[in-house]
Amino acid sequence: MQAMFVGSQNTVYDDQWYPNSGATNHLTPDLNNFGSKGDYTSQDKITMGNGQAIGVNHTGTTYFILLCLLKCVP
Repeated sequence: MQAMFVGSQNTVYDDQWYPNSGATNHLTPDLNNFGSKGDYTSQDKITMGNGQAIGVNHTGTTYFILLCLLKCVP
C-alpha cells in the first residue's frame, strides 16, 4: 500500500490514523506509520478539505492489519 507523509505549519495534532480501505493512497502525520520510507523531492501539493495546500515530504509503504471478529451462532 502506498502512503505519503505531509507536513504543515498549522497542523492540528491528532495521533490517530484513519485509514480508508477503499482509498488508493493514504496520508499520515507520523513517519512511524511507515514500514519503509524515503524523501519526496517533488513540489507536489495535497489540497486538504479546508482548501489549504500542503507539501509532501516523504513517501513510503505500510501494511494494515485488519482484525475481524467472527462469531459462530449455531
